[in-house]
Amino acid sequence: MSDRITENGTPLDTASETPTIRDFQIDPNGLGDISESLNLFRGDINLPLTLTSISSRNGLEASVTILYSSNVSKAIDISNKEAPTGPLGLGWSMGIDFIALDNQNSIAPNNNQYYLISEGGPNRLYFVQETPDYREFELDHYQFWQIRFYPSQERWVIIKEDGHRYIYGGSMGNMAKGPLQYGIKWGQKNGNWKDGSSRTTGQSNFTVAWNLSRIETHFGDGIEYYYDNELHQIGGSSGLFYTVSSRLTMVKAPFGRSLTFLYGDKVYDTRIKEYEFPNQYTGGFDFRAFQDRLDTKYLDRIELRNASDAVWAPEALLSTVQFKYDIINIAANHPGDANFYKRYLTDVVMLSPNGLELPNMSFTYYNTPEAISAGKGQPGALKDIIYPQGGKVTYDFEQAVLPGTSRTMGWSPSGISRFWHGPDYT
Repeated sequence: MSDRITENGTPLDTASETPTIRDFQIDPNGLGDISESLNLFRGDINLPLTLTSISSRNGLEASVTILYSSNVSKAIDISNKEAPTGPLGLGWSMGIDFIALDNQNSIAPNNNQYYLISEGGPNRLYFVQETPDYREFELDHYQFWQIRFYPSQERWVIIKEDGHRYIYGGSMGNMAKGPLQYGIKWGQKNGNWKDGSSRTTGQSNFTVAWNLSRIETHFGDGIEYYYDNELHQIGGSSGLFYTVSSRLTMVKAPFGRSLTFLYGDKVYDTRIKEYEFPNQYTGGFDFRAFQDRLDTKYLDRIELRNASDAVWAPEALLSTVQFKYDIINIAANHPGDANFYKRYLTDVVMLSPNGLELPNMSFTYYNTPEAISAGKGQPGALKDIIYPQGGKVTYDFEQAVLPGTSRTMGWSPSGISRFWHGPDYT
């Protein structure tokens, strides 16, 4: 567990060197092209599912797509103190765009590195030039985009080829509801200490991430994003707050429909601990000295609602996407340990406004002794998908031995020695 922002537990500088999973590599449309869910570059299942979407005027659209990656076998044997699951369970993620600061465990400005988290991975931003109003950047994997950061407003603006403006951050009023994520440093404005400490004197906040807050056209139409930030104090009741996690709560198209994301509390009791703060003061649960970042909630459902100014049934519920889960411990060396229970997404259910269930999509995993002992499964990975149409897909895994990777090489001497001891050898 770390106070730095990571990509599925991997430091951003390391994750940015891994090729991102892009839409053209995989097909979110389902059963007919299921072979496209196999990532030939990584040997994993990379399965995207588009659940719902809303649109605004002038062609803007926001869709909700969740992505599954089967590279999870190591995570099941790692404690939730170090590797808790995300809001959708083991292997699943919901791509939310944001810009992150990686300060290399230092607050010195010359150590700051910025990353755009989008399309399945981080892409580093390199400084180009500075004006009195903004700093200009460009992407490591270059795009013909204009990327500017306005420090006085804590706002990033990216203008893409089609002229659409993507705005990150930009609201510094409400820490609990705004698009900014915060850390704490010591030494006031120019301080350079941010590690563990319970001292409240000398604390000051700094921004560690800028969430996507709005997408707009050059005509001014846009789609807005809203968040709920979980905050904890450092050093007791007189200390400042830092951001433990940031969750998307609403996507809204002005003069259009909206998507509301509703969450539930993860299980935390004596039998199952889906998360655990690794640096916990035993004398009091609310007293903290370390800025650990983790998810304490899971995504329960997504509601699609009518526009607030609609002629018929304003803000009425139109449909719901409900998520169902199992919580199982299959850690080989830690059976029954409360910190090794992982959440698995088992069903995605579409509900009508009246609560009637439509044919759902179901998932099973290699998370039972019988499934794992069959020899074709990767522990914790996806096993079966049952589609609403009734079709079923089964994934079998096989260990591949890569040629030319042996670390040993046999050698036996041969030939005739070219050195002899002469009669005068001493």
